[in-house]
Amino acid sequence: MGNRREYHIFFRTLVDQSKSNKFDQTIVVNTAISVSGLYQCRANLSQTDCKTCVEKLTDIIPTQCKAATAKVVDCNMTYEVVRNHVIHSADGGQDYGGCIGAFVASVVAIVVSMLLN
Repeated sequence: MGNRREYHIFFRTLVDQSKSNKFDQTIVVNTAISVSGLYQCRANLSQTDCKTCVEKLTDIIPTQCKAATAKVVDCNMTYEVVRNHVIHSADGGQDYGGCIGAFVASVVAIVVSMLLN
């Protein structure tokens, strides 16, 4: 995919988030692509162990793919890369064609499902 900077920012952000959260998501957007995904640690894992686990996943998950998932006993991570369809709006700004909203909606559905179970 050739956007190593976005992958680096994406994975670094997830590791930073894992310092204080056992589940989180992020998205990194530039004009060409969006890298979006999430991680989740087991509820009984300490925050330090969660961060260590997420760091381990960033080392083993395949990069430069359109999508990938990695799981170990204590945590899992998934990401997806989409090409942004930039639409120039009437005011000259850029609209990313709803690519971000679709991901957020699917994550919300997953979280709600987890909370109801």
